[in-house]
Amino acid sequence: MAVIIFPVGGVGNQLFIYAAGKALALKRDLPLLVDTSHYRKYEDRQLELDFIESNWVTVSTSQNLDYRLVRVLVQSYSWVRRLIRKVYHRGSQTFDEAFIFDPNFPKFCGNFWLRGYFQSWRYFNEIGEELRNEILDAKDPTEFFIEVQKEIVDAGASVAVHVRRGDYISNGYMGVLPEEYYERSLRFLDSLVGDFQIFVFSDDTDSLIDESFLSKWSGRMTVVRPSEASRPIETLRLIAMCDHVVMANSSFSWWGAWLGHRENRHVVYPRPWLSGGRLDDRDLVLPTWIGIGTEYVDTNDQL
Repeated sequence: MAVIIFPVGGVGNQLFIYAAGKALALKRDLPLLVDTSHYRKYEDRQLELDFIESNWVTVSTSQNLDYRLVRVLVQSYSWVRRLIRKVYHRGSQTFDEAFIFDPNFPKFCGNFWLRGYFQSWRYFNEIGEELRNEILDAKDPTEFFIEVQKEIVDAGASVAVHVRRGDYISNGYMGVLPEEYYERSLRFLDSLVGDFQIFVFSDDTDSLIDESFLSKWSGRMTVVRPSEASRPIETLRLIAMCDHVVMANSSFSWWGAWLGHRENRHVVYPRPWLSGGRLDDRDLVLPTWIGIGTEYVDTNDQL
């Protein structure tokens, strides 16, 4: 018996399924296994979970013929999946993508095959403090991390602003947040906490600088450029250090906000979360986070 997770995507999505899997494994006193096959097929992403000091074990499908054949069959046709779940998965259950918390998630007894996004803090709320300590424990930090960490500490009040672009420009379903959303959010925080230093984090810092992004705030703004030696987890840790956060509609933003959760910390998130659809965010965001409305950029105009 075990909990087997199938992480996909970037560090934010990986952390969601890892957190859900770990919470379930601890609750059931089961080993946590990680299938990394997704990252052998795609070059644009890599497994980021290896920074965690944990007892999770990587499942090598190439070394386990039985497991590999079953996985191939499960990914084939729907009728094969149903047959496999009845025969091979007797006493097990597969949980797929979930944006709304499933209260039945921790109740099932047997093997668990977790696939999807599990984007709700409710899946791992019981181990929240342990998870934060595990993820924020920075070992062998880069010079970039040490320097920016000092800037944040020396800044006094600080606000992390995360801007997600990259593949969102061609993904109309997700949507690129307009500059006005960030303007509104910063004005709102200014009314609450007064003077602060802004640290902008983005997957496209060059464009932000070229466009004079948030030029009205330039006098107290730093655009953070990670070094080539730095991994995404260091950026998450820096966002978590900031006193307040203006999020993008991104799982990366989500973790930066959640990891730094503490009393008197203001977190702003965009509503609606998606450009191409309406997402019920009641289980996505923490009750203390503040939603600010936005109109999304028409990404077709940017192609």
